[in-house]
Amino acid sequence: MKGKRLLTLALSGVLAAGVALSMTACGGSDYDFTVWVPMVSTVVGKYADHQVFQKIEEISGKKVRYIHGEYTELEQMFSTNGYYDVMILNDAMPGFQGTYPGGIEKGIKDGKIIDISDKMETLAPNYSTIVQSEDAIKQEALTDSAKMTAFYEILQSEQGAWYGYMMREDWLKKVPGFGDGTQVTKLPETYDDWEIIMKKFTEFNGGKAPFFLYSKGVDPFNSISAGYDVTFDFQLDKEGKVAYGPYMDNFEEYLKRMQSWYKKGWIDKNFMLSTEYVAISDAVGGMNSEGFTEAKYGIFTQMYIYMTQYENTAKAFGNQNYSLIAVPNPKITSDQELHIRQKSPRAGNYAVITDKCKDVDGVMQWLDYLYSKEGQVLMNYGIEGVSYTMVDGKPYYTEIVTQNPQGYAPSDMVKKYSVQGFPSFVDSARELQAAKPKEIQAIEHTWTETSDADYILPVLSLTAEEGSRYAAIMTSLQTYTEEFIYNYIAGKNSITFDDFRAELKKRGIEDAIKIKQDAYGRWQNRVK
Repeated sequence: MKGKRLLTLALSGVLAAGVALSMTACGGSDYDFTVWVPMVSTVVGKYADHQVFQKIEEISGKKVRYIHGEYTELEQMFSTNGYYDVMILNDAMPGFQGTYPGGIEKGIKDGKIIDISDKMETLAPNYSTIVQSEDAIKQEALTDSAKMTAFYEILQSEQGAWYGYMMREDWLKKVPGFGDGTQVTKLPETYDDWEIIMKKFTEFNGGKAPFFLYSKGVDPFNSISAGYDVTFDFQLDKEGKVAYGPYMDNFEEYLKRMQSWYKKGWIDKNFMLSTEYVAISDAVGGMNSEGFTEAKYGIFTQMYIYMTQYENTAKAFGNQNYSLIAVPNPKITSDQELHIRQKSPRAGNYAVITDKCKDVDGVMQWLDYLYSKEGQVLMNYGIEGVSYTMVDGKPYYTEIVTQNPQGYAPSDMVKKYSVQGFPSFVDSARELQAAKPKEIQAIEHTWTETSDADYILPVLSLTAEEGSRYAAIMTSLQTYTEEFIYNYIAGKNSITFDDFRAELKKRGIEDAIKIKQDAYGRWQNRVK
């Protein structure tokens, strides 16, 4: 451990509270402190090599050792004291595997996470001001006891739905009632509309099932089941109470619809194997020894940023007609209002400071810089003159991001030259600078304006006791549910939906619902 080193960051906002920034080396002789972050993509690479983090080191004079890992490692890391000075966590990961076992407050109680709430206004004025600026942010960035104990990645404004269904536009324009042969004249609204389209798509695609369905029987953001007001997960019902989608009456009606599509050959017989996003080869097509092979599916879910990428890939393979169009979530009737769609939380990944760190105050100030005006631009846009330029006082990505000379997708370049998933104040509109008109149409209109997200639960915090009980219930129950859904859709079930619900009750689903309801009540009370 070295002696204290004093330094001052001569940047506006950092010293807003008049606090001199000083740091003590927390980690070792060649770095000042450690930060554990989830594994990043090959596009991003290691944070030590990222231009933004290199710039932060240059500005602060602080050497940070970044350790990349997987969320699945966290439980063992905390139980064996193998964690680091700063840990980047996420409460929204399946099974709560992205957070401290039992939540932040349990980590504080255990003495492994430092309660920094009483220092936030003094040492982190930029961050504190942002959190206190809106109730919507406070609800997600505070603990159940209304403490500010972590630095969250916070969206500057609510983001539109960036994920939904796409259809082959080149096929849809040839479906009577939806196209005139040269252009799409109407988007499908109802499940019945989808059935007309899928029948035609099957013909266009040589008899292959045109609809991509995930193994859970519902897509990751429940777009296909939205018309039945059900999800595969915990949700809110029309009364505003917590419910479990597969335990709700309407879920059987949804399953009946999927079963009928399966019987008609519109869903792949092996859909249970589809545990990941649709493979690009299945969505676009590819090349073999005989030349171009047509895509497997004509309807699938994906992020808006992939529409142009998929189209360009298909054209590179020789399919010049390939095009995609975003379509709304299907309804039962055209006048129905939908309440389920993809919705981003205002607060995402977050940093906690652990008892491993020897200079908590200094690390708090280092993190707070990321929320200063200069820090915001750096995190969101990267380096001026490289990845962005200022135009009329606003940052805009350069062509290295929007029209990369090596042909990389703009979405990948945004990740490469700016930062995602790390504590900061995120300009959620930044990616639209690199988006094409049809992609902007998808996120701002087609997927967002046609549905609200009133039935989607926010990210909730469980107590240690609740977490243990919840995990004990859901571990086997979720697997049982997935198996039932697959067998129902495939027509292989030997039990009825009522029998299935009775088994869920026997396995404790109503206890799990109560746990979630209690947590939701605490979430609602955070800003009272």
